[in-house]
Amino acid sequence: MEDNITQLIDAMTTQESEMVEATGRRGRRSNPARTYLMVAIAIMGFTGAVGNALILYALYASKQHKKHALIVNQNALDFCGSFILFVTYVMHVIPSTSRQTGVRGYWLCIFIFSESFLWSAINGSMVNLGIITIDRWWSIRRLVENGFALG
Repeated sequence: MEDNITQLIDAMTTQESEMVEATGRRGRRSNPARTYLMVAIAIMGFTGAVGNALILYALYASKQHKKHALIVNQNALDFCGSFILFVTYVMHVIPSTSRQTGVRGYWLCIFIFSESFLWSAINGSMVNLGIITIDRWWSIRRLVENGFALG
């Protein structure tokens, strides 16, 4: 037990310059598996953004965007979420962006590294899916009440 406390105190009192001398680099060590995972997530975000952009283009090109407003809204939210996912994880992978200081570092930390934009888009998408579900339920219920026979 005393060994752990001694190690904790040593870690808390070690200056950054001593860490640089001991490890040869600043900050935490890079984990290759973590980096590969972040790159894979960034690729998924890019793929999702491209796919949703194509769907939005197809809806607008075929003039279907006026008939299916909730579906367009869902695709727009998914596009924003995917794009923000891509940007967020690219920013995590690039080492120079994680050590920003001053005003730029503050705002990067608040909006990008905290993933608040990402979670806003994800939560908006979930709420929109709930609204689409209620809309579809309401439409089917109205058809059944008016005597539309299924099958």
